[in-house]
Amino acid sequence: MSSEWKRFEQVLQYVYHGRKLFRSAAPNYDDKDDESQNLTPTAVKFLTDKGINGVISFNTYSYTTSQIAMLDNVGISYRHFAVKDFTAPTEDQLKDAIEFFRSIPNGSVLIHCGYGHGRTGTGVTAMQLFATWGDSPDESKWSDNHVETNEQRVVLRHIRDNFKKP
Repeated sequence: MSSEWKRFEQVLQYVYHGRKLFRSAAPNYDDKDDESQNLTPTAVKFLTDKGINGVISFNTYSYTTSQIAMLDNVGISYRHFAVKDFTAPTEDQLKDAIEFFRSIPNGSVLIHCGYGHGRTGTGVTAMQLFATWGDSPDESKWSDNHVETNEQRVVLRHIRDNFKKP
């Protein structure tokens, strides 16, 4: 396990066919402030060792230009969606995140925010709803992904309803 990626785990249920999905806190997060994230060469190596080739961040702050270049240099695509702590990504942000996930060849993608719960859990749940045409996980299980706020549940309901099979 990496000391630089707290709460790192692979999401095993309801994942888009042929893809891998991971979740964690931001790199080197201090458990207090989104701005504390710090993507280091060691953190990047951990991602490459895990076969991760995409990162979706719902952190308030983007990586720096040099940090993004570190990812680019090893073939890891990065997409940032600025979302304040204890709020929800917008429906458009979640749809863009799903399209990003789908665009990664043989996608193995990590989702993080700051701590790795609410915003991350909302993103993970949206990916799962996409993979299952809105069927799973059941809303009663969203808290298992650490969906924290009513605002997050509302946006997920909209996402879920848009993914219903025709």
